[in-house]
Amino acid sequence: MIPVLLGTYGMDDVRSGSRASGDTILYVDGSGGSTYTNIQDAVDDAGPHTTIIVNSGNYDRFSISGKGDLTIRGNSSSPDDVIVAAGLSSSPAAGLSSSSNITLSFMQIVGGLGTVSVNLNRCNNITLLNLKLSSLGSSMNIWDSEDVSMFFLSAYNPIGIYGSRRVAGGFVLISSDKEQAKGLSISSSSDVSMDFLTINMTGSESVVLYGTNSDNVTLLRLSGYYENLFAELHGGSARVLGFDPPSSDLAIYSGSLFTVENERIVLVRDETNTTVIEGVDLKLSSDGEVRYSTEHFGGSDPVSDQTGRFLEMPPLIAKAYRGANTSSPVRNDITLWYGGGDVERELFLKGIDANVTQYIYVLLPDFEAPDPPQNATIDVLSEDSVRISFDGSNSSDAAGYRIYGNDTGDWRLLLNTTSAGSYTMEGLVGGTEYWFRLVSFDDSGIESEGIILNATTLPPTKGTIQGHVSYDGGPQDGVNASGCNISIHNGSSLLTYMIVGEDGNFLFRNISFGDGYLIRAVPTDAVMEGGNVSGYTEWNLTFNLTGDMNIDIAVPFYNYTPEPSGTLSGRVVYYNGPLDGENAANITVTLFDPGLTHPFDSTVTDEDGRFVLDNVSFGDYIIVARPVGDVRYGGNESGYTIWRGIVNFTEDRDMFISLRYYEYIPPDTARISGNLTFSGGPLDGEAAPGSTVEIYKGSELVSALQSDAAGTFASDNLPYGSYIVVAIPPDEVVDGGNRSGYTRTETHVNLTEDTSIDMVFGYYDHSTRISHPEIVIVDEEGNPLEDVVVKAAIGGDVYKAVTDENGRAVFTEFTGEFPDGTHFSAEKNGYGTAEWDKGEDVPPLKKEEKTGNDIFLYVLLAAVIILLMLVLLFAFRKKGGKMVEEE
Repeated sequence: MIPVLLGTYGMDDVRSGSRASGDTILYVDGSGGSTYTNIQDAVDDAGPHTTIIVNSGNYDRFSISGKGDLTIRGNSSSPDDVIVAAGLSSSPAAGLSSSSNITLSFMQIVGGLGTVSVNLNRCNNITLLNLKLSSLGSSMNIWDSEDVSMFFLSAYNPIGIYGSRRVAGGFVLISSDKEQAKGLSISSSSDVSMDFLTINMTGSESVVLYGTNSDNVTLLRLSGYYENLFAELHGGSARVLGFDPPSSDLAIYSGSLFTVENERIVLVRDETNTTVIEGVDLKLSSDGEVRYSTEHFGGSDPVSDQTGRFLEMPPLIAKAYRGANTSSPVRNDITLWYGGGDVERELFLKGIDANVTQYIYVLLPDFEAPDPPQNATIDVLSEDSVRISFDGSNSSDAAGYRIYGNDTGDWRLLLNTTSAGSYTMEGLVGGTEYWFRLVSFDDSGIESEGIILNATTLPPTKGTIQGHVSYDGGPQDGVNASGCNISIHNGSSLLTYMIVGEDGNFLFRNISFGDGYLIRAVPTDAVMEGGNVSGYTEWNLTFNLTGDMNIDIAVPFYNYTPEPSGTLSGRVVYYNGPLDGENAANITVTLFDPGLTHPFDSTVTDEDGRFVLDNVSFGDYIIVARPVGDVRYGGNESGYTIWRGIVNFTEDRDMFISLRYYEYIPPDTARISGNLTFSGGPLDGEAAPGSTVEIYKGSELVSALQSDAAGTFASDNLPYGSYIVVAIPPDEVVDGGNRSGYTRTETHVNLTEDTSIDMVFGYYDHSTRISHPEIVIVDEEGNPLEDVVVKAAIGGDVYKAVTDENGRAVFTEFTGEFPDGTHFSAEKNGYGTAEWDKGEDVPPLKKEEKTGNDIFLYVLLAAVIILLMLVLLFAFRKKGGKMVEEE
């Protein structure tokens, strides 16, 4: 076996593959201590932004299809405590398809006979963290996927990557003792990188890297052993950093490129080797091909950073295998240019040794530091601010000024400016001494000697509230409560809030001293204590703030213990109607609380009318069976009605439910209802309460009623037919009468169903219609009287008018209104005479009653008639008849 030594590299380049936990947390415990006992059920119920926490134990395989934003995490720091095994199944132990943003972590995943441990198909943004994979086949296959990350992963059989791109690994172990194992098999893929890769390939015909038509495959920071070939390429390109395998361990076929590369970081300093130079341009070429070029050389790669380094510069190529197992040396040349000093500098480094990894130190000529700023002063402004003022440097090449602060023991940059003047340093702590260092710098970035300034801020009136928040109890006991919402309240007002990061720390500055503050900590997916879901609940504290405050918050865990439960089942049949006695299939059966406000569970009957509700907590319920196309009992269509029943559920129970048939018989009566309102006049738009409503069928009055306080009326049980509805307002007036008011109205209704009508009382304005005065005469029943002689006496003058068929008498000989003191009289044969004065109501005419003299005349007339008849009879018998004698 051939050892591969781990290169001496830092951890900076390891990419983070972690994904933030979702908004919903589901718990899996194979022993029954949580909501779920297997992973698959939790996956099926999971929505977006969900984290599934799996307690230690052994679990069956699971699959994820069409999901997004899902995390499955073993509840242990060791993957050996949570074991997922495919057993005898022919499917992967963990199968992911058509899913995105999925994280699997802290689990051991064991494949079945001839199957892989983990299989990814058409997935993206997948993170695999702290997993141990083992299988009789491959440990993992990645098909047609992208953006896959794996870290701290141990694979005890090969890994296959097919048709995928952007696959990255860090701290990955690939181990196999199979004779012809391909540790990392990559086909038709691109941008595959494995960092801190440990290999253990002991098969006599094994190969570490097997590539087919794949580009930009990178292996770096390797360790471990391999027995046979290190790389076999059939098209595409691959490279290895920090390790030079013997050519005998390579099989590089036509159309393939395999390079051995080493990182050599270029570091630019001044000629004293003490000051780094930022902003240096660089060009790197390998065998004449430019691989790195900054703007000065026509490219867009970054210049040297604040540390004088080119961290994005690619490794130098030491060897290149181009379609053959024989390598060719590669010449690497570097050119540097710097124009930020007093003079431009260019250096050319020819034929850089690519077989070593030491830094390449490039020393540029030193630059003279500028003079420091002049006349520097510091003034205290408040408890949280000071002002620093200064004049410019005397050096002509001074490019700007920097102010550093040293309140933590190390100088840190607070201000970078190109102009002298006055600058305010804010966000300070009251009653605290602060130290500042003021420098100037030239166009090379070299700083002058510093001017030290110090001042103490005014005594504080505000404080800082900080602390740490973690979970107390439950599955995350002691874990930082990242995502927790920490808020500060003053009475009912929210002052400020923040979302806690992964470190669990929180900090609020500049909180005014005072009493009656409230701090709340609301965790992600907080639950109500006493509810029916386990989880973490809100924490709060009331306090007075008189100075800086440090609080350690322990978010409590509420553990919900489910009540005893059982199975509620039964059979549903139709009763009466066209389906009498048949099984009621596809009927929705729902279990409600006694108040019918909250549905607990629901199911649909099968073809035999059967239903089953499992895991129903003991208690009182209302069970509802709703047929397809249900009708309302007492409604206007026939059909099967909803069945409801009360259940006191204390043990497993089987029920029998009959869905009753309701037959609708159309009615032959209906209701007339309506709304009465005034239109015009002083009551315009208002309802008309106390109005009389008369309903006629032909000339027959069938209903008489009054409107209520809202002006509405209703008459029920009226047979279908044609009706006239007459509405009479209170204090009715006659259109054309001698006073203003509201007149009656009527409408026709053809009643075939319940009917609602709107009726409006019109306003008659008498004042606008007077040209000749008018008087309306009616009888005792309110009927207008015709041919009534009406007289108006004004002083010695008398005016006459006769009523028409509407009972209206118009005084055409008089114009305007009658004056006060006018006396009126009305006469008609058969009626008594009526008299009144202006301002009084017109009295109705009353029919005359028969007197005693009238009766005498009638009797006398009747006697005369009878006498005449006797005379005529006697004359007739004497003239032509014979005497008839009685025997």
